[in-house]
Amino acid sequence: MELRQTRSGICILIAAVGALLAILIDILVLKRQYIAGGWTGPGDFHIFRDGARAIFEHSSAVGELQYPPPFLLLISPFAVLPPNLGDILWVLTGVLVLGFVGMKLGLGLWQVMLGLISPPALYCVVMGQTGLFISSALLVALACADTAPVLAGIAAGCVVVKPQFAILLPVCFLAGRQWRAFVAAVATVLVLCLLPALVFGPWVWQLFLHKELKVAWADVSAPGAIQEHMMVTPFVFFRTLGVSDHLSGIIQVVISLSTIFACWRIWSLHRENKITAEYRLAVTACLIFLVTPFAYIYDLSVVAFSLLLYAARQRPGWAAAIAIFWSFTGLYGLISTIAWPAGATLVLATALAIRPWE
Repeated sequence: MELRQTRSGICILIAAVGALLAILIDILVLKRQYIAGGWTGPGDFHIFRDGARAIFEHSSAVGELQYPPPFLLLISPFAVLPPNLGDILWVLTGVLVLGFVGMKLGLGLWQVMLGLISPPALYCVVMGQTGLFISSALLVALACADTAPVLAGIAAGCVVVKPQFAILLPVCFLAGRQWRAFVAAVATVLVLCLLPALVFGPWVWQLFLHKELKVAWADVSAPGAIQEHMMVTPFVFFRTLGVSDHLSGIIQVVISLSTIFACWRIWSLHRENKITAEYRLAVTACLIFLVTPFAYIYDLSVVAFSLLLYAARQRPGWAAAIAIFWSFTGLYGLISTIAWPAGATLVLATALAIRPWE
C-alpha cells in the first residue's frame, strides 16, 4: 500500500511539472505573439471570425475556415462582436462549458481546475481554438450514453462541426445498443446541416464542398511543418519518421480499422458488465485520436477530463496515465520540434496505462 501511494505521489508530481511547463509556454507565447505587438487576440479565433464575417457578406474569400457549415452556428454569435470582446467571450465560454460539463459528470472543483490547466486546455485558451467546445460535446456523448441517451446523442451530433472526432461515436452507440442515442445523433446532424442553408443560404454548402473541403483535404494529406509539430495522429507520426505519404496513409487505415474494432469490443464488454464505465470513457477518448488522421494537441482536453473522471474513482493505473498525459503534453512543443510529433505514442501509452481490472 505504501509503495502504491509513493508511486501515485511521484506520478502526480510529474503531472504537476507538466502542467507548469504548459503554463510557462503559454505565458511566453502570449508575451511574444500578442502582448508585445499589442493585444489582438488568439490567431485561430481571428481566422474563424474573419471567415464567418466573409460568409455574412456573402463573400467566397473565406480564407482558412475549413469547417463544415454547421460550425458557422457556433462562431457567428462571437464573430459579430468587436475582435477583442469576441475573443474573450469565445475563450471564456469554452472554459465555462467544459468546466460545467466536468462538474456535472461528478468532478470536484479542484479536479475541474486541474483539467482546465491541462496543457491541451491551456493551448486552446492561448490559440482561441475549438478544442474546449468539442471536448465538452465528446464528454457528454461518451459519459451520458447509459444514463441520458438522448442528451448523449444530441451532444454527439454537435461534433459534426469537427466530424473527424465523431468517427467512433456511431460505433459506440451501436456496440452499446444505445438506439435512442444513435437516432438522436442522426437527427441532430440533419438539423445542424440544414440550419446553415436556411440561415446563410445553400451556397455555404457549395462553397464548403467545392473549395474549403479541398483545402482541408490538402492539410490532412500533406500537412506543413508547423502543423505537424502540433498534430498527434498515427499518419503524422509515421510521415515524420520518413515513411512515404502513401505508406503512412495505409498504416493509418490499418490502425483506424483496428481502433474501430477495439472500440466496438470495449463498448460490448461494458454492456456485458465486464468493464467499468470510467474505463470505457477513458479508453474511448484515447481511441478517438488514433482513428483519425487529423487531430492536434489542443484537441485532447477530452482525454484530460476522461482521465480525471477515471482517477476520481481510483481505478487501476490512474496515476501513471495522469503522469504520462500531463507531462507529455506539457513537453509536447519541445518534443515535436526537436525530435518528431510523437502524439500517437502519447495517446497509445495513455490508453495502455489504464486497466479494466487490478
